Amino acid sequence: MANSATATAKVANHRVLSRSVLGQLPAHVKVPNYDSGQLSPGILHIGAGNFAASLLGSIVDDCLADDPNWGIVAASIRSDGMISALNKQDCLYVLIERTNGERQASVRAPIVEALFGPDDPERLVSLIADPRIKAVTLTISNKGYCFAPNGGLDLKNGDVVHDLCASEKPRTVYWYLSRGLALRKDSCAQPLTIISLDNIESNSRALRKALYDYVAESNPELAQWMDDNVAFPVTLVDRITPESTVAFRHDATEFLGFESTVIIPTEKFRQLVIEKSPFPLPAWEKAGVTVVDDCSQYWQQKFFCLNGGHQIVGIPAQRLGIAHIHEAMAESSIAGLIELAHRELASIIPGSEEHLDKYMETIRHRFSDSALNDTVVRVTARTTSKVSERLLAAVERSLALHGKVLTAHTFVTAVWLLNLDGDDEFGQEIPANDADSEKLIDVHQDVLTWARSEESDAAEAPTDVLKSALIQAAEILKDTRFARMANNPVFIKELTWAVLQINRLGTQAAIQALLAR
Repeated sequence: MANSATATAKVANHRVLSRSVLGQLPAHVKVPNYDSGQLSPGILHIGAGNFAASLLGSIVDDCLADDPNWGIVAASIRSDGMISALNKQDCLYVLIERTNGERQASVRAPIVEALFGPDDPERLVSLIADPRIKAVTLTISNKGYCFAPNGGLDLKNGDVVHDLCASEKPRTVYWYLSRGLALRKDSCAQPLTIISLDNIESNSRALRKALYDYVAESNPELAQWMDDNVAFPVTLVDRITPESTVAFRHDATEFLGFESTVIIPTEKFRQLVIEKSPFPLPAWEKAGVTVVDDCSQYWQQKFFCLNGGHQIVGIPAQRLGIAHIHEAMAESSIAGLIELAHRELASIIPGSEEHLDKYMETIRHRFSDSALNDTVVRVTARTTSKVSERLLAAVERSLALHGKVLTAHTFVTAVWLLNLDGDDEFGQEIPANDADSEKLIDVHQDVLTWARSEESDAAEAPTDVLKSALIQAAEILKDTRFARMANNPVFIKELTWAVLQINRLGTQAAIQALLAR
């Protein structure tokens, strides 16, 4: 590859990307159109990782030529891996955007500083109080918020208890935020927008409730100032960002012609929808961001159609020993299953028929794109919790609205039950990251024993075994949704049909039987 060879020669003395070689990079690599040395921090992001860099980082990067005062300070409070990698190359990173066999490489430079909170907690606190910082954004995952089952903060959580004891070795984001806001109140008193970019319903609103719960325990006087000076706009975020594998990094380095400690694979598509804030934010509408009064409609569409759709494709793919999402979509049965799921979902989520049809078709196209090379393991991580949150939640909504079961979602729930022992249809181990499945081995065995028994061959197979299995799951996992579904006879009847079809015919044939109904 001529370009790669030329680039390699030009940067031969620089094994790692740095600002000093930006002007020497090959023409096929896009570089910033602004002077990165002139940036000023405007955003503090907590939870630095590939997704935040691919979505928030790229959007901000596209705005900095017009306003250099929105540079990002990237921080982490759990792991220093990304922070260390960024600091090795002047906080630069590379995005490889891929679609339909094409790829575009770009060096992104919106990050002005990268720090690991536990190394210097007071430094992170001071940044929250820094008047130049006008927004704090977060991607810390559901677990990082320490939510109680019914909303708000879990005040019995060990990390929360630890931080409320005024420890100088903080474990939660609430320690940093509460102290930073208190310092901001007493120093600059400038307003602040705090934005969750995690895939959680009403994400920033849920964060607000939990933070207020923490403040009520640690610094009650702060709450009144927060009421007038801190906004929490809800967001919808979407950009598929697969794992950066060794094979990807090797191939990307050859394509780039130079080395980078941070190379992030992602898709061309990106979406950020954010509710309005009364306080300053970047003019990121120019970069395609949608600013709205209410984010709920967008969130429902994305959560059920894309996030839930990943499980519709990924869980059967697990059972069939398929490694990648695009490979699963190449199977006509799975492609038909996700189409069925989307048709059924259209009855329970807001939006015009024309918009939903186009949106769902775009999602299926993204899933089918081999350029992403997205893995089944990634999208099905925490499978059991996702079955509850993304599949059964949709079924429950449909039953409440129309009294109708979602057949595709129920079918995939049946596949999940049969996958719980960790083996696929061919007796091979399912590569998975689902700690909850290990707790449900006895539940799986009860279901499998029943499915293979003579009792299940009756014209009207009894449903008490599956009902009992879900009740057990609810008790073990402390998830009441499983119990509610167990007590819905419409759902249990459909689940029974699906479990027996999969056991008798195999997954592929059972899907075809479902599609033929």
